[in-house]
Amino acid sequence: IPKIMRVKMVFGEPMYFPTPEKSNDPEELRKATDSLMKKLQELSGQEYVDIYASQAKEALDEQRRRERKESQE
Repeated sequence: IPKIMRVKMVFGEPMYFPTPEKSNDPEELRKATDSLMKKLQELSGQEYVDIYASQAKEALDEQRRRERKESQE
């Protein structure tokens, strides 16, 4: 049975981006994506980390393997 929890929704100011028909330029699309992600980060209060989650997980796993190996020596 699902647990009922309170949900908080936060809405920011409207954002406007060029329509894809007007801008298929990868650089413009990247700027729009970065702008959107920055606003989401600000609204959520999360810290910006310039790394993909999968890369961070791999780095943590590697660090744990090294620490385990060192503790066994």
